[in-house]
Amino acid sequence: MWKKIINSFNKDFIKINMNRCLHTVNESSLCTLCEDICPQPALKIVNRKLQVDESQCSSCRLCVHVCPTEAIQKESEELEKYEQQIHERDTVYFACKEYGSKDTDVILPCVLSLTPEMLMISALHNKKVYIVWDEKLCLSCHSNWTQKRCLEWIGDWNHHQMSEEKVEIIANKKNKLGIKPKLSKTDILFMKNNETNSMSRDRSDEVSKAAKTNKLPLTERRRYLIAYIDKANKVGRIPKSISEKVGLVNIRVTDNCQLCFKCSTVCPTGALFHQDENGAKTLMFNPKSCINCDICEHSCIEIEKEPIKFEDIDAVSVLNKSIQY
Repeated sequence: MWKKIINSFNKDFIKINMNRCLHTVNESSLCTLCEDICPQPALKIVNRKLQVDESQCSSCRLCVHVCPTEAIQKESEELEKYEQQIHERDTVYFACKEYGSKDTDVILPCVLSLTPEMLMISALHNKKVYIVWDEKLCLSCHSNWTQKRCLEWIGDWNHHQMSEEKVEIIANKKNKLGIKPKLSKTDILFMKNNETNSMSRDRSDEVSKAAKTNKLPLTERRRYLIAYIDKANKVGRIPKSISEKVGLVNIRVTDNCQLCFKCSTVCPTGALFHQDENGAKTLMFNPKSCINCDICEHSCIEIEKEPIKFEDIDAVSVLNKSIQY
């Protein structure tokens, strides 16, 4: 029987925080990412409310990796846990839980759950990356895996040189290169210490700021993306397939914007925000906080979206400003 989630839902330690769900934050949300990816399906959006059939949930954890606000969480799927595994390996092999080995691979619930942020973490630590998959096994899986559906964006990643070395897809374990020893725990802790402390401080600052403004804080995924952008120092337009997966977009307003601030009021993350000082009104946009949720676009016809460039992510822009006489 379908049950409405009021506060939280636990299934094999999968937690859903409805306070972070976009449908709870704003009734105008049309987000269906978790429902679309659920292979059972166990998740449905009914009357703009998230509902779950607990008996159908297989704990595949695909929903964890697509939720733009991290309302759906599982401790083992936190990116920090993946970063630790990536640190431990000189060469990174991503493989699904059905086909991979914990001794040699970074295990994913499914190849479909591989995200650009995981490759960004690998690039941050200068790791060569391989994706291991078995076509017959994947085609028979409940997740309905196909290489085109799951990994088409890897071509754009390689074409735009998002990492120093190309990410390679190998179709058989026999094609693996020699596995090099894992780094020692001492080396891992030494390398991670400064980064972890920095990210913890950033996370604390974001949570505190969000609490004061009643907006959702930056997700873990977004903090890793920002760290990658800062280090990669790339310019030019971000490939569409990748910007869509990570929720990056640029926002503009038409000349008809009346500075009513409805868009900034409904924005769940505070990416759109306004200032009203001494009679001068200003509407501003911070791409770092935007998750491309469409709520602003559905609240105002003057909102326009456009592709975003690497160099724009770190720049807060003024969308409209009233003239003070």
